[in-house]
Amino acid sequence: LDQKSIDLIRRWIKQGGEYAGHWSYQQPQRPELPQVNQADWPRNEIDYFILQRLEQEHLKPQPIAEKTALIRRLTLDLTGLPPTPEEVHAFLQNENPDAYEQLVDELLSRPTFGEHWARMWLDLARYADSAGYADDPSRTIWAFRDYVIKSLNENKPFDLFTKEQLAGDLFPDPTDEQLIATAFHRNTLTNNEGGTIDEEFRNAAIIDRVNTTFAVWMGTTMACAQCHTHKYDPISQREYFQLFAIFNNTEDADKRDESPLLQYYTPEQKQQQVEWKQQIEELKKTLQTPTPALRDELAQWESRLSKPLELTPLAVTEFTAESKTSGELTPDHAVLVPEAHETDRYTLKLQPAKATSEKYYALQLQTLPLETLPGKGAGHANGNFVITNLKATINSAGSQSAEGRYVRVEMPGNEKLLSLAEVQVLSGSDNIAKNGKATQSSTDYNGLPERAIDGNTNGDYAVNSTTHTAVSNDPWWEVDLTSNQPIDQIVIWNRTDNNLHTRLKDYRISILDADRNVVWQQMESNSPNPSKSYEISGDRTVVFSSALTDYSQSGFAPNGVIDSPENHETGWAVAGQASQAHQLTLISSTPFELKEDEILTVTIDQKSKYAQHTLGHFRLQLISDPRTSELAGLPVEILTLVQKTEDERSTAEQKQLTEYFLANAAPGLKAKRKQLAELENQLKNMKPTTTVPVMRQLPEEKHRKSHIQIRGNYTSLGDEVHEGLPDLIQVPLESEQPSRLELAEWLVHPENPLTARVIANRYWEKLFGIGLVSTSEEFGSQGELPSHPQLLDWMATELHRLNWDSKAFIKTLVMSAAYRQSSRSTPELLEIDPDNRLVSRGPRFRLSAEMVRDQALFVSGLLSEKMYGPPVNPPQPDIGLKAAFGAGIDWKTSSGEDRYRRALYTTWRRSNPYPSMAAFDAPNRETCIVRRDRTNTPLQAFVTLNDPVYVEAAQALGRRIQEQPDEEISEKIAFGFELCTSRKPTHLETNRLVSLYQTAQQEYAKTPDEALKLATDPLGPLPEGANPAEFAAWTLVGNVLLNLDEILMKP
Repeated sequence: LDQKSIDLIRRWIKQGGEYAGHWSYQQPQRPELPQVNQADWPRNEIDYFILQRLEQEHLKPQPIAEKTALIRRLTLDLTGLPPTPEEVHAFLQNENPDAYEQLVDELLSRPTFGEHWARMWLDLARYADSAGYADDPSRTIWAFRDYVIKSLNENKPFDLFTKEQLAGDLFPDPTDEQLIATAFHRNTLTNNEGGTIDEEFRNAAIIDRVNTTFAVWMGTTMACAQCHTHKYDPISQREYFQLFAIFNNTEDADKRDESPLLQYYTPEQKQQQVEWKQQIEELKKTLQTPTPALRDELAQWESRLSKPLELTPLAVTEFTAESKTSGELTPDHAVLVPEAHETDRYTLKLQPAKATSEKYYALQLQTLPLETLPGKGAGHANGNFVITNLKATINSAGSQSAEGRYVRVEMPGNEKLLSLAEVQVLSGSDNIAKNGKATQSSTDYNGLPERAIDGNTNGDYAVNSTTHTAVSNDPWWEVDLTSNQPIDQIVIWNRTDNNLHTRLKDYRISILDADRNVVWQQMESNSPNPSKSYEISGDRTVVFSSALTDYSQSGFAPNGVIDSPENHETGWAVAGQASQAHQLTLISSTPFELKEDEILTVTIDQKSKYAQHTLGHFRLQLISDPRTSELAGLPVEILTLVQKTEDERSTAEQKQLTEYFLANAAPGLKAKRKQLAELENQLKNMKPTTTVPVMRQLPEEKHRKSHIQIRGNYTSLGDEVHEGLPDLIQVPLESEQPSRLELAEWLVHPENPLTARVIANRYWEKLFGIGLVSTSEEFGSQGELPSHPQLLDWMATELHRLNWDSKAFIKTLVMSAAYRQSSRSTPELLEIDPDNRLVSRGPRFRLSAEMVRDQALFVSGLLSEKMYGPPVNPPQPDIGLKAAFGAGIDWKTSSGEDRYRRALYTTWRRSNPYPSMAAFDAPNRETCIVRRDRTNTPLQAFVTLNDPVYVEAAQALGRRIQEQPDEEISEKIAFGFELCTSRKPTHLETNRLVSLYQTAQQEYAKTPDEALKLATDPLGPLPEGANPAEFAAWTLVGNVLLNLDEILMKP
């Protein structure tokens, strides 16, 4: 040590050698108000601390600002918008001593307060409408932005605001609002670029959450501790990763779909759901109450359905078996197959045994027990069999093409999505699909149905080549060819990107005629890679929609026969009643005819894993009875009950049948059933207003292990660590391994010395332009000392005393004499206090990017008051700005009032920020922004002079001025000037603007085309009979007013 340091240590020892840690880590104590000389100046406690420091520097505070400046400053600070002339006049004329406080209270209650103050929090939360990194795809998270606005307007206590955002999902029975709040930490970036490692970017997101949490609530930068422990830093690397462990057990994991997601329904939607559910319950009660008239309908229904079906025998003209075994054809049109094989497929050619022109509704297979077969049943496996699949085709000797109007691709099943690259429909060599109209069940990720008929078979989603439905039940895609046309071939082209072709499997292709009857259909179990071609013949497929039987073995229901042909686990079997005759009835999706020159080909697959479960004796028949479709719709147990007489049924069975009839078949209740179905459908199909990525804790058994990451490398792991909080701040905890909720409680605990100081300083900074701690992002040893330490401690304790009431605290700040000072200064004062750290004058600094834009729209009369909802795309300069990646979400300007929404609602894309706001220092929000830089550049002047938003605002402002009833130009000028600056112009200012107007009008009168362009592009046509030169001149005046220093600065 040098001699100077040694002497310093000796003096310290002589003074008692007391050691105190860094100031910000010491518990704030509420100080006594200091003594001041100018005792009549303070208006509240804040002023005593400010005045004491001023007097120490031999300075005096500035007088109170003029009332016009005061109302403008206050309105801008609390709402982000200027006052209207009417509000200024009312304030000037209000002689009530409490007029200023009344104004404060009124402004704090406006919904615009939440919109304005939300901007600061959205910077902290790194809120954006895109996911970041190279592709920077859209992210739907605007419900979080709306949550912030609503919370601020509701004056939600800041401690609750904190807990909801860090751990709303851990609340007991959390509300949707509390879950949406957790999107605070879902604003982290995600990387969906091909070849990236999900765990790497999941880890990066957790690191960001740790750093952001401490920056926002503790004013502490701690990224250094990610890599190593610094000798004099208060937080060690171990403690850093103990904090990491707190955030390391949520479900999100850098997934493309942003899961977990909350489906958000508005309060209005929820109320509608309650009303629909009540109506549904009332209708169900009605449908369960039989009346005498309904009992008569039931008797008629039973009588009609219990009559035997009309059957048409089918003569077998040819029988073949895959096993080469022979079949004997009997005179009663039955088939006997005496030999059994492991598996088999029977193919039968059939024609009606007698001439008929009827329509057929179903095909029936009758199993016929035989004494000579094993088990005296109809099958070879001790009488049993398993039919795994049955198909029927009508073969025609005519055209080899099918004719249809619609080609449809379906993906049967729940929670499926359908994505196609191209569907080619060939008639001869022409692809007729390209001239059709494509539709699909739903659209997600902007995968429009038209992409499948645009001729682009690339299959890469990134180049807009694929369709994409939402995940849903039974999604479909269809092309309407506009009329019945011959179809020879269909080619399905699949996705080619990221190995996603495997999504397309077990799908169905259909051709439908103009009446939507199926004329050809095929199931496909394999995934095209990249394409699959289907040759279309003139043969017609009989498409079976359902199957019913008089009996089926458990686990072998009849519908298995018409399900996927590749599924050999299911099928129809009759063990338990194998020695009895049974019927399998397959219902056609549409009635069909069988002409004299047509053959019905039926294939019966018996491909079960159970050996020799093949049919030995059976018959096929057609059913021409229209009651078949109705019977097919009956559950098996109801079908059984219908076949019984009333005397044969038990009381319970009769009750069951009656209830089914009332709920499903009674003619007298048809309108009620329709109403019920519509309500249930509306309830089922009600779409959430939006989805929001949220935090969700993993179940304990799935918790991840956390380790110290050596040099901050997630692949180089050191010791395992568990959840914990820094020893720096001793706050009692209930758990040794705190959760996110306990972390939030620790942050806002009264014994935490930092949070209240940080938040109070941030509110001060927003109103006064610079914090008491100027480095509001750093309260540690690398940050600046507070300019007024006792005032900062008083404010911190005041926040606690107010129970974290933000509006009450903000009111305290703006009610102070310090805030109300005039912002005028002198060269001498500027030399002593250049940055106003001493608060020697009122705050005066440039408005934020959002305020500059909102003010221009507000004074011009264009600003929309619409709140909340999806982000919007206002106009921006047409200078060829494009995203380097993800061009599918390049800027598409919004229409209507969405062009004029507050800047808060502008789409915030990280890789392509809104240019005019970026020029005014708006960040891209890739990371937490505690304090925006404030710059002054020539580019900002170009924005307010030439940007289309400001040109349009100038046009609208000019028209607003011109439309004033005053005939004198000077009066119109005075109106526009006051509208923009909240004060009357001086005589000199008026004369200059009048001269500008007159000169401009004269010049534009010489060039009417230029005048018309300046006055109308982009705002729109002038009123009928208007003089373009006049309106062009007023536009120029409006443009000058919007560029005054006075309108861009807080007064």
